[in-house]
Amino acid sequence: LIEQYGKAMRRARQNVFWVTWDTVIASVDEQNEYIFDFSRPERLIRLYLAMGFTVIEGSPICHRDNWDAVTFKVKTPSGIFEAMSEQGYLYMTRLLQSWRHFLQKNGWYEKLIQHVGDEPHDLCAAEYQMLSGIIRKHLPAVSLIEAVETYALKGAVDIWVPKNDYYTRHKDEFTKLKANGDRIWFYTCCIPGGFYMNRLLDMPLLRTRYLHWGNYKYQLEGFLHWGLNHWRDGQDPFEESCPLNGPVNHLPAGDSHMIYPGKNGPMISLRLEQMRAGAEDYELLKQLAAKDESGANALVAECFVAFDQCEADAETFDITHGKLLKTLMRP
Repeated sequence: LIEQYGKAMRRARQNVFWVTWDTVIASVDEQNEYIFDFSRPERLIRLYLAMGFTVIEGSPICHRDNWDAVTFKVKTPSGIFEAMSEQGYLYMTRLLQSWRHFLQKNGWYEKLIQHVGDEPHDLCAAEYQMLSGIIRKHLPAVSLIEAVETYALKGAVDIWVPKNDYYTRHKDEFTKLKANGDRIWFYTCCIPGGFYMNRLLDMPLLRTRYLHWGNYKYQLEGFLHWGLNHWRDGQDPFEESCPLNGPVNHLPAGDSHMIYPGKNGPMISLRLEQMRAGAEDYELLKQLAAKDESGANALVAECFVAFDQCEADAETFDITHGKLLKTLMRP
């Protein structure tokens, strides 16, 4: 089944896969030392690298209790501790050292990008920067990637991943970060709505395809793919498209998943097929830009002005897409 998911992900042009810490068996030995069993991650990594994935994405080391929390925590076999506590630091040190040794032993260390703690914002930026330093100490030369709600983390993040609406509002700041050598991706999660491009069920499919036109337009290197198959326990993803995501709020329609559970394996949604088509459009635009960058930019401008301003008429889009194909076919 994991292989079938991998095939669906590769079909959608996904080249990054993440390893979550619940696949690592962590325990405490008789000497009260943390020990880690990476046998399950090893099976996953070997399988997915053989399928053509190229980047291993280490999931967040730390977490916060809720969105407003400013303190990061770490889950250990001995309980949950504040990440900056002595117990938290000890666990992170042992985990990161073991993670690095495991990857180096298998020749995979250079393929790793690593998360620190998901979606940091201004109020928790200072602690995030300290945690980033701890992780850099134990994972030297590894790029740190994060979905961010702030640009005030200079030096703590290498691959910044803002939502496309946050990027739009603060494009100048991210342009400065890129000029200083950082890399910029983008993502969507819960929001944005309105006229913004997203991959939700109640939006026209063309908006989903346009996401990767944004990659080309703004030279954003990647898209962080949230919600491939994150349906909740007890949720029927066919019937319940807006699952509860807290005491009083629900996720937007389809935000939690773009693949559905089928009798014989995962079923790919039309939305994921549109993302695949958008990724192929991106590849074609890059090919054209290598020969005629101004021509490629002009074609994009016919349909994509900004993440919240795109041509909504499918027939008009098809005309522009046809021009792209015909231009590339010319000798």
